[in-house]
Parts: sequence; structure tokens; C-alpha cells
Amino acid sequence: MAKCWLILLLLASTAAGEDSRLASVRVGGCSGTIVAVIGGRGYGISAGHCATTGKAVSVINSKGVRVEGEWVAVDSAADLALFTCPASVVLDVAPLGGGSSGQLHGYGWPGGKGPSRLDLTADGTEKPSNLLVVRSRYPVKSGRFRNGSSGGGIFRGNRLVGVQTHGDDDELVLAVTQAQLLSFSEAQGRTFSVNLTNPSDQKSGPLTGPLFSDRDRTKAIAEIRSVLLSLSKTPGPPGPPGKDGKDADPDVEQLKQRIRELEQRVVALEEWRRNFRATIRVRVTPKEN
Repeated sequence: MAKCWLILLLLASTAAGEDSRLASVRVGGCSGTIVAVIGGRGYGISAGHCATTGKAVSVINSKGVRVEGEWVAVDSAADLALFTCPASVVLDVAPLGGGSSGQLHGYGWPGGKGPSRLDLTADGTEKPSNLLVVRSRYPVKSGRFRNGSSGGGIFRGNRLVGVQTHGDDDELVLAVTQAQLLSFSEAQGRTFSVNLTNPSDQKSGPLTGPLFSDRDRTKAIAEIRSVLLSLSKTPGPPGPPGKDGKDADPDVEQLKQRIRELEQRVVALEEWRRNFRATIRVRVTPKEN
């Protein structure tokens, strides 16, 4: 009698995929969405009525990691706000606008719990009597819209196309239109000299795409090696100007910041590797000749 050995390897990891859920965060008593990581800082968008410019605010991701962020801009007319936070809390980012395919849905933190998913349909726009601007209408197919959901994202696929601001409990969500969202993001980008609508164009080269994604860590490591190689080939700058040669050179500081970001990413990858767990299940099935 021969035996046939069937070995099943089931590997489990905590890899974070490119998912709009992972970009959703709790911001104070409201919700928000991380849209970019630039220079070691996360940038997120929420509802204006949740925010006070210059005020510190707690930011919590879906794994329960909490950091202190700050509200840096509020547009009361559009009811939009921008906050920043340490990049250590960021699990993923949601690109802004342009969503033309994929399921329409939202994420928020109703009652401070989440991220909670909303499945939605689009139903044109309306102008609420208590607002100066129109809102996009999204009837709720399933999920919860309650206190705390304000500032949560509306997504088409994994792209952020709106921000929840008002609604009728579990029935209807009113949200910032895509045009309003992009206009606000472009204006704040100019104010803070960052590119929120397309952070991959940022001069300093943010840790996005393969560098930031946990979908393929092998690709992330290869990309880091490539970037470090390009940095090592960069001609050194001339001696620093100024009295006694002590004035900082901005190009040197930018290069140092870039290397620090890459070092932090390598540490994160190594930590994931140490915490990786694999479950192996073996099933033996006898088989007659």
C-alpha cells in the first residue's frame, strides 16, 4: 500500500492591504481619512465642524494605535478640515478623487467605534437650508451613520471622493462633493507647500507605493535598496556657507530626512518579520495502489 502525503501550508500575516478601511481614522470625536504621508507626517481630511485650527486632537487607527495630531486648517463654508499626525499611526492612504469604478461605500466611527462600513448609492445633490453649498446625496443600503461619523470618507473603490458631513440616521448621508474636496485639498496644498492631490509628485519622494505598502514587502525592500543606491550616487553638495561654515544646507537636510524615513521603514519591515507567524497543517490520506 502506498501513501499519498498531502501537505497544506496556511500562512497568516498581519499585512495591511491597500484598502480604504485602513486609511480611516478616528479624529477626536469624529472620523477622518489619511490622504498622504509626506516628510514623516500623515495628512488627513475630516469635517470642518469637528475642528478648531491649531488645536491638538487624538488620532486613532483601526488597530487602536493612538497619537496626538493637530488641526491645521478649516474651511467653514465647505465644512472641511485638514489635520496632521505622526506617520507612525498611518496604516494606508486613500488617493483623492478620480474614482470611476469600484463599489461606492463609506467608513466612519459612529459612537467612536470603527471603522464601520456604509454601503451606499448615489442620488444627485441637494442644498440643505442650513448650508451655503450643495452636498452629494448618498442613500444608505447598509451600515450606520450616527454621531461620530462626521468627517468619514466616501469612497469609489479605494479613492476618496467625498467627506460625510450631515445625514439622516442610517438612512441618508450628505457629503462634500468631489469638486469641493479637490478644491480644498489643492488650496491647502499651496498653503503648506505639499501635494495632497498627488503626493507621489512631492519633491522629497514620500513613502508611498511600494515603499509604504505592506502588500508586497519584498518589493518594498527592493525599492528601498534602489532609492538608497540612487542617493549614494548623488554628488555631494559644496561646503556649507555662512559664518564658520555652520549654516545648514537645505539640500543636505532634505537628504538626511529622506534617509531617516527609509531607516524607519526598514525597522518596520524587520519588526513585521520578527512577528510573522505561520500555521502548518498536515493531512495524511492513505491511498490504495
